[in-house]
Amino acid sequence: MIDAPAEALRGDAVVPTSLKDGLVYVTPTPPAEVDRDAPRELRARIAEAIAAAAPGLKAIKPRIDQRTRLDLDGDGSPDEVVAAVVPDPRDEEADLRFSGLFLVPPAGAPVLLRSRTGTRERYALLGALDLDGDGPRELYLNTYGDDGFSLSLESRGPDGLKTLGRWACG
Repeated sequence: MIDAPAEALRGDAVVPTSLKDGLVYVTPTPPAEVDRDAPRELRARIAEAIAAAAPGLKAIKPRIDQRTRLDLDGDGSPDEVVAAVVPDPRDEEADLRFSGLFLVPPAGAPVLLRSRTGTRERYALLGALDLDGDGPRELYLNTYGDDGFSLSLESRGPDGLKTLGRWACG
C-alpha cells in the first residue's frame, strides 16, 4: 500500500495532468483473492468465451485475475470487466495458454476486448476516462509480464481495443 494523499497519486506518464480529474481509477485486488471469490457462473461464462476465442485449447479452467465494475459507456450504470488467464495445468512456470480481457454484460456472452495465447502477458484495468467528451470512456490498461509492462490508453471498437497511446518499460 502506498501512503500518500490521493492528489499525489493522480496523473502519470500516460494520462496528462489536464485529464487527471476525469480518470476513474480501479481499486486493485490481489488476483488470488479475485479468483477465490469469483462466482462459478462467471467462471463458466468466461470459459465459454475463451473456448470460442481459442478453439484449440482443451480443458479450459480459467483463473480470474481481475474483476471490476465501472461505467464504461457513460450511461451511469457500472459495466463489469474481467481479466482471466488459462495456466498450463501441468507447469505453473510455463507460458499461459491464454490471457484475455473481457467486458461481461449482465446476460449473454462476454465480449473479448484483447487476448493472447502462449504468452506470459497479462492484463489489468487501471481505470477509465472519456478523452473526447463523447460519453464512452477509454480504458487505462496495464499489460504486464515477466520482463516488463506497458501502460496504455485504449478505445473500444467492434474488433476489440485500439491503442491510442502507450508507455512501456522493459
